Amino acid sequence: DVRTHAAAELLRQSELSMTEIACECGFSDSNTFGDTFKRVFKQSPSSYRKTLQKTSYLLRIITRKASK
Repeated sequence: DVRTHAAAELLRQSELSMTEIACECGFSDSNTFGDTFKRVFKQSPSSYRKTLQKTSYLLRIITRKASK
């Protein structure tokens, strides 16, 4: 679903709320967005964002250690 993948991109690159992302991507409401996202990505939008943030943080740590 194009809307869901666009939403995933916004979750990666913005600090927009779930409701704002749902609206930006053309979902009728945040519940529909959450249900659709979970069906496609097998996790909630907020869980997806948290996973990305943790991964990004760990990569920064590893990169810093490797450059020393």
